[in-house]
Amino acid sequence: MVDGDFFQKLEAVARAIRGNDKPFGGIQLILCGDFLQLPPVTKPGEKRVFCFQTSAWERCIDLNMELTDVRRQNDQEFINILQSIRIGRCTEDMTDQLRLTEQNIVEKDGIKATRLCTHCEDVDNINSGHLNKLSGTAEVFQSVDSDPGLSKILDSQTPVVSKLILKVGAQVMLMKNLDVNKGLVNGARGVVTGFKSVGGGAPVTEKLPQVWTE
Repeated sequence: MVDGDFFQKLEAVARAIRGNDKPFGGIQLILCGDFLQLPPVTKPGEKRVFCFQTSAWERCIDLNMELTDVRRQNDQEFINILQSIRIGRCTEDMTDQLRLTEQNIVEKDGIKATRLCTHCEDVDNINSGHLNKLSGTAEVFQSVDSDPGLSKILDSQTPVVSKLILKVGAQVMLMKNLDVNKGLVNGARGVVTGFKSVGGGAPVTEKLPQVWTE
């Protein structure tokens, strides 16, 4: 997702700072990613240039390795569909197979499937919409920063919001590993069932170890 022009600038800066004309100033790098997932992040209207389309890539990268083993799925038919979609191909048979799953129920124990989005604004809008549909009183949990002057920087660089609004019935997700053995890991999902005290208090959740993805 790193823009090609930005990649070239990073490489040039590394050489300048280290006073070394070797690729990245002699820093050894291992780059890992998938160019078929998301394009480089650019502003609207700007030309998108992939890293591998730059002269810096040709100059610096002398070994490319492709990982081909699929670890997250074991259904070969599903794997074939995913691999075809990945390269922009989807046959009518594959489309028909996917449409058969439209009525599948993925909700379990009151926990809805996690919906993945490419933009934070979409996530905020979806979450707010579902929260507003819930009845009951909203409880607000506001973070406290030791250095207020850095609050905006922290908010922009961390995945956790500074103000969390919850209601009974709200879907929640852990954002860090708490207890791996108990399944309390980053991404674990649950539902708020109440609060520890009247008019507020820490939220009480159920089924947090369950993890579902849509």
